[in-house]
Amino acid sequence: MIIREGHVAENFYMILSGSAIVTKLVRDDNAGTVELKFDRILSKGDSFGVSMLTTYHWGFLNVNICLGI
Repeated sequence: MIIREGHVAENFYMILSGSAIVTKLVRDDNAGTVELKFDRILSKGDSFGVSMLTTYHWGFLNVNICLGI
């Protein structure tokens, strides 16, 4: 896990090689369930982190980013 949903965006990351998988927790309050949903794959040249501060509420990340295979 590189960054976890709910953590404060404090660093900037750039993918130099390989890939990273972006997922998001989706809550269904009616069913009382939480499901991990695939969002996208980041690859060489993609970046994330501090740049997300302008996109996400209060500077908290609302995605998970893990090393790809």
